[in-house]
Order: sequence, then structure tokens, then C-alpha cells
Amino acid sequence: MFTVNWVVRGKETEPIESERFRLNHVSTLIMACRYRMEMMQLKYPETPPDGFIVIDDAGKEIGRWFDMAAP
Repeated sequence: MFTVNWVVRGKETEPIESERFRLNHVSTLIMACRYRMEMMQLKYPETPPDGFIVIDDAGKEIGRWFDMAAP
């Protein structure tokens, strides 16, 4: 299991939303979340996330991604 925290750059400790996923490969999860980014931005128009952080069951950050095109 992995937790994905949808965040705004500079406010990574204040996730807009957190989701739990049952996947075996973090690379697959990161790719799927990159595709979900637009949906998450539409869901939160007041504070759209521009990235996400992937955390494992032990609470360790194992990946992050930020949209480099975002301001």
C-alpha cells in the first residue's frame, strides 16, 4: 500500500488530499498519478495541486513529482 499526498509546491506538509493505493510498483503509481493530476486540479480549483508525494506503509517518502510547467 502507498499513500499519495496531493500538494502545492512550498506547502508539501499540508496535503490538499491524501489517497491510499494498492499497487506493487511505485513507478506504476507515479505514472497513474501524473495522469490524474489534471482531474485533481479541476477538483480543487481554489488551491490546485501541482505535485504529489508517495509514501510507503512505513511512512517513508519514496517518490515525488511536480509539474515543472506550473508557476
